[in-house]
Amino acid sequence: MIREIEKGYDPVRVAQVAFVIIQELGAKISTEFHNEILGIAVMEEGPQFKMTEAQLREYLDRMVGLLSNHDKSWIEVINTLKVGDILKVTVTKHRHFGFFVDVPDTKYEGLVEIMHIKDEKGVSPIDFPAIGSEIEAIVLGFREHNHQIVLSIKPSDLSK
Repeated sequence: MIREIEKGYDPVRVAQVAFVIIQELGAKISTEFHNEILGIAVMEEGPQFKMTEAQLREYLDRMVGLLSNHDKSWIEVINTLKVGDILKVTVTKHRHFGFFVDVPDTKYEGLVEIMHIKDEKGVSPIDFPAIGSEIEAIVLGFREHNHQIVLSIKPSDLSK
């Protein structure tokens, strides 16, 4: 079934085969994740991507398992919040690499890393807002592995 892939990189063929395998595995995941799985399967190893059907099945089985156990509330957060949204958040704890905030209407933490605190160089924990203070932050993205909302409080980011 994946003979062409063993000879070289054919992303269209990988995607077609992967989709069939996902269906065969009985994946109980939402449609929007099919493309994510296919994209990861095709792109993860770059243009030298070579994989047997058995390897692809095993890989996709792992991916489907991860995504089918995916926390539904995290999916809702990703679908609700958008990069560029400005939020009112409350500072909850300081760390050497940045600080965490409570993001309203979610059970997930936001993280403002040290490079996203101010426009000038030389940021230190003394520049962090006080724990308990309410601040504005802009959504920069999402971290899947920790289920964190990545935020910035830099004036240049907030003014965009």
